Amino acid sequence: MKAVGGESRTFTINYKVRNATVLYKDCAVYFQKFLSEKNTTEIKKLTVSIQLVPGANKDNTLIWAHGPSNGKIEFDKENTNKVILELSKVPINNYVEARFVLDRNLIQNSNFVQDNNMRDFVINEETEAAKETDRKSRITGISSIIAYLISAFLVIFPIVLRIKKREHFTRFKRELEPDY
Repeated sequence: MKAVGGESRTFTINYKVRNATVLYKDCAVYFQKFLSEKNTTEIKKLTVSIQLVPGANKDNTLIWAHGPSNGKIEFDKENTNKVILELSKVPINNYVEARFVLDRNLIQNSNFVQDNNMRDFVINEETEAAKETDRKSRITGISSIIAYLISAFLVIFPIVLRIKKREHFTRFKRELEPDY
């Protein structure tokens, strides 16, 4: 049900996810989608609180968020193994997800165990994705600046031309003045 006429709705959804972490030789990876691209509601503010396993903190856990780039993800200052993801103005059809690389020793059991290393791969993948996003953002910014400059030129150039060439645009005087 949609909010009507200035009405605001707040929803709190709590759930535990068990056995969602994949264990590798060198790390544990937890990847969670919080909001699907099938979402049809524009969200003004989204706050996701993720309680990680005991012992996980900013010194031994890497975190990334994916989705709209108008938010932040960080460890809670009061609860060291809690991560807060905050986004404002989440548009419709946008996903929101987070990826965590934890110390392998923090998680003892999982239904998903892989016999290879993953830490460096994830770090490289996330770094490349961030670089690509930054590159696209720079291109969009530069394109916008160029479009504004071209628009300004198209508005200002005729005015300047008119002022500079004013003598070519003087009115003709009538040679004869008829008597009435």
